This record gives sequence, C-alpha cells and structure tokens, in this order.
Amino acid sequence: MLAQQAGCPILPCVAEGSGTALHGWKLNFNNKFRVKILPPVPADVVRETPLKEMAEKMHGLMSDAHAKMLREMEEEKNTK
Repeated sequence: MLAQQAGCPILPCVAEGSGTALHGWKLNFNNKFRVKILPPVPADVVRETPLKEMAEKMHGLMSDAHAKMLREMEEEKNTK
C-alpha cells in the first residue's frame, strides 16, 4: 500500500539465516546469512494492480525465491 500511495516501485528481497544470526544478545559471527534481491516491480505495475493481488503476487514471488535459495544452499552443503 505504501508503494502504491508513494508511486514507487517495489524491490522484493528474501533472506535466509537471520534466525540463527543472534544467540541471545550476542551476534553469531559464524552464521551464514544470504540475501537475494529480486527484479524490481515497476511503479506503474504497482499502481495499477489491486492491493490484495499485489500482496499475493509478492508473497508468491518471494516464497518461490526463498525455496530456491534453500535448495541451492542444500546442494552446496551436499557437494562439500
């Protein structure tokens, strides 16, 4: 809704590893943290797409990208 109101594009991002980055109040420096920046959704597409439809689209896009990231990390782990 904020992007629609501001007339801005959306830059979807997914992350993995943040759940184990902290140990209590201490930062776990041995933690692997990955971030993937997905292609931007242009402002005109954001503006013209109904809010619920845009939310569902972003959720699906980001969920798929996160699942792919997990598969790639598992493959890397299995090849070592």
